[in-house]
Amino acid sequence: MRATRVFSLSIALAAASLLAHAQTFNEVEVNLPYTITAGTSVVPAGTYEIRPLADQPDTFGFFKDGVICKSIVHATRIEKLNTDVDTSVVLNVNGDRYQLSQLWIDGTTGYQFLMPRASKSRESQGTPPLVIKARHG
Repeated sequence: MRATRVFSLSIALAAASLLAHAQTFNEVEVNLPYTITAGTSVVPAGTYEIRPLADQPDTFGFFKDGVICKSIVHATRIEKLNTDVDTSVVLNVNGDRYQLSQLWIDGTTGYQFLMPRASKSRESQGTPPLVIKARHG
C-alpha cells in the first residue's frame, strides 16, 4: 500500500514538473522589418502579435490591433538543450525572400513552423537565418 502511494506521488510530481517546464505565453510582439511568408500567407512588414489559438493546438495567428489579420500557421514544439534563448522570431532567408521558420520563448522552448513544400525546396543554402528579437506576454 505504501509503495503504491509513493509511486503515485512520484508520477504526480513528474507530471507537475513537465507542466511547469512547458512554457506558456499569451502573445509574442514582434516588429517585422520585411514582408515575410508565414505558412502560405504573405505578411507585410509591421508590428504584429503572434498568438497561440486556444482551440487549435500548436497553431498560431498573426494579429494587428487585436484582430487576426494575416496568417494561421502550424508548428511543432522544439527545444534547445543546454542553452537559454531570448524571445525571438527566426526567418529563413533566400535572396530577398523571408520565410517564418521558428519562434523562441525565453528559456529553451521553441516552435518550428511548417513550411510549404515549394518553400522547403527554395530554402537558403549557406545563408544564415535572420533572428528578430521579440517580447512575450
